[in-house]
Amino acid sequence: MPRQYKRTSLQQSWDTGAMQSAIKAVIEDNVPLQTASIIYNVPRNTLKRRVLGKNIFATGGKKILGSIRPVPRNTLKRRVLGKNIFATGGKKILGSIRPVCDENIKEMETRFYGLSKKDVRSLAFNLAEKNGLKHKFAECLYCKHIL
Repeated sequence: MPRQYKRTSLQQSWDTGAMQSAIKAVIEDNVPLQTASIIYNVPRNTLKRRVLGKNIFATGGKKILGSIRPVPRNTLKRRVLGKNIFATGGKKILGSIRPVCDENIKEMETRFYGLSKKDVRSLAFNLAEKNGLKHKFAECLYCKHIL
């Protein structure tokens, strides 16, 4: 016989109205975080995250449990780890390299030969080397692939 689920966790057991009031007190009235968390009976670290806006999903007094949630497209931040070598070479090089890379990938997929990330990186490395572009690829990763 199935049992009813009984929640045992104490996480997010605070009141949403109290969290809204605490956030308002910290932002508008300049009440310290520790004082606001004691007065409104909300966790200090949760209050701090909400005031600083660290979480794009949980804002204000809204409660969000779990780690799996859809990512809204308008809030994504693009992480740039380095320069795009195909965009820095000028319009002439960009116009000639990018389509070649795209064509090779699409051609391999039409032949039902799936490319892994490593294969695509290897293709980009080969194109950069062939066209004499400065790049930050680690050559040792691709030496076995090229030879």
